[in-house]
Amino acid sequence: PLGEIDQWPETLHAYVRLLLNCPTPMFVVWGETLPIIYNDAYATVLSSKHPALGLPLSELWTDIWHVLQGLVDTSMGQGKSVSSDLIQLLMNRRVYQEETYFSFCYAPVKDENGTIAGIFCNCYEISQQVVRERRLGTLSLLTVDSFNG
Repeated sequence: PLGEIDQWPETLHAYVRLLLNCPTPMFVVWGETLPIIYNDAYATVLSSKHPALGLPLSELWTDIWHVLQGLVDTSMGQGKSVSSDLIQLLMNRRVYQEETYFSFCYAPVKDENGTIAGIFCNCYEISQQVVRERRLGTLSLLTVDSFNG
């Protein structure tokens, strides 16, 4: 879908260089079908879905596309960045559906002509942090109940 690398626009080259040199999970999608290019850190987010280079975002994340499509439409269609410090996604990236939480930003990327041609995303999975806080909250409630009981 993206063609030969030497034919890519310079903007796409720049974003790919950026994400490949970063230790945090990042990806860029480009063009009408939004094929994905991601770094090694994002491969851990993909889990068993890796490798998925060049796969359209809607095909990669069919299980959460109903959520992502609105984010993509806002970023690509309206040219606005979309971010969240805490979004819950029920993902099937292994052999089972799992409750996951992410902090992310979808930023529109303009090509050399100033046209929105893609989306750049940096994300952090915060599932362990959310579960840990939930457990601590439950323990606190149990402790209070045991003292009041």
